[in-house]
Amino acid sequence: MSGCGGKGKPAAPKAGQAALLGSYDGKTTVGQVLAAGHPNGAVTDSAGNTYVVNSPSLAELSATGKGTAVPSLASYYGATQPEGIVAMPDGSVLFGNGAEVVRLDPETGESSVLAGSSDRVRAYGASAPATATADDVRFTKAVIPVGVTSAGAVVIADDRAVWSLASGRLTRVGQQPAVPGKDTSFLENGNAVAPDGTTYLRGTRSSPASLATVRALSPQGVATTLTLPASIPGVSGRPADLTPTWLAPDGGDGVYVHAVSDKGNGDYVLHLHGSTATLVASATPTGDNAPKGEGCDVHSPVDAEHFPCALPSTVSYHAGQLVLAGEESYVVKLPVGQG
Repeated sequence: MSGCGGKGKPAAPKAGQAALLGSYDGKTTVGQVLAAGHPNGAVTDSAGNTYVVNSPSLAELSATGKGTAVPSLASYYGATQPEGIVAMPDGSVLFGNGAEVVRLDPETGESSVLAGSSDRVRAYGASAPATATADDVRFTKAVIPVGVTSAGAVVIADDRAVWSLASGRLTRVGQQPAVPGKDTSFLENGNAVAPDGTTYLRGTRSSPASLATVRALSPQGVATTLTLPASIPGVSGRPADLTPTWLAPDGGDGVYVHAVSDKGNGDYVLHLHGSTATLVASATPTGDNAPKGEGCDVHSPVDAEHFPCALPSTVSYHAGQLVLAGEESYVVKLPVGQG
């Protein structure tokens, strides 16, 4: 890990500002996890540590930007990649490993299966039952834990189904209808769960991703689309046309979204809450216009709405702080206040 281009750690950003939490050498395991491809999962735990998984590696970033590799996840890499990551209140993390949801203690490396079994699987496209026990459930061969509610229930995406796991029993919250010739699976990373159990889904694999396709699934299984304004100050074009790369709960009943324009002229973090949408951060130098070399030559807090580098792809939230990581060799921190 390098300290933000070798010029020392930048000052902490204030509201409306953004700063680098850290810059990472691509030759290190941590740097490779952060900069390689679209990550499989990202989350910030109650202690302020951010975990980013890019199979088969897991990087842990402390609240002060110190980066370490968590090698335990590599032992799960095989025919299927570990998918998703959820931080549990006890400090453990969950991830999907084939047809299993695995609980991992990052400190000790000890792991156990929370739900599912690699020996019992459900075919892709097959309907999921209304309920099942954690020991007997038949997940498909790619299951993704999405988040945890304030009551401790774990929300899981499993092909066309969305489950809630509590006290060892799974309850199916929703199931996308099967469509011949189309993949209507929810198996995408970057979905989010609000404290009340509302699950925000970026879309299905067969649907073109846009903010207009993001669905909010209530704990009772009622699906609605987001209410989007015709325009947002500081955002180019219609918000509905933006492509979401990652969602994160705001700690209340709203959601943060990293979204980009398919025209390459917009790179945003938005806060969506009810019928309101506000710009949190914006960067225009995406793609070929992004800075090269160090990755991002930002050594002091800057205006978040005019961030001079491409925004990393993932978003995670905890206690009034957003952390963006993945696909870049640097991590960005934004204070946004409590959700």
